[in-house]
Amino acid sequence: MTSLISFITAIGGYTPTLLIGTLIGSGVVLLVKKWVKFPERLIPWIWICFIFSSSFLVASQLNSCHKNYQLKHTLINLAPDEKAVLQKYLTKNVVKFYSDFRKNAVMISLEKKGIIYKAYDAERRGAVYNINQLHFDLLKKHPEWVELNKQ
Repeated sequence: MTSLISFITAIGGYTPTLLIGTLIGSGVVLLVKKWVKFPERLIPWIWICFIFSSSFLVASQLNSCHKNYQLKHTLINLAPDEKAVLQKYLTKNVVKFYSDFRKNAVMISLEKKGIIYKAYDAERRGAVYNINQLHFDLLKKHPEWVELNKQ
């Protein structure tokens, strides 16, 4: 699955919108070819477009579902210290958090998992950790994943 998505990205990063348009367009041409005069030599190419666009569209949707599952699994299986840090983002309802320690192991762990990232704040002249917007939105919808309601 991952290699197919990598291949799609390598050949141009087709978006689902483009794939749907190609799928519908080639499907319409294949349906109306009996009533509209259309060069027969192009029909095999239209079939190829139809098959590839439908295959890539299905693969991209499966990849999206797999990524959502991985995000959920990552957030649910965090260590208690990591969940405590993420609770601070949710209770304050902010995407910025200032770490008291420069080399805090919990913050580094969350950073390696891609949940937070280090940014620079010019006002405070130091490091600030921002939470990834996708993770923040998911945690706002499901605060039970970081046990916010169990305290």
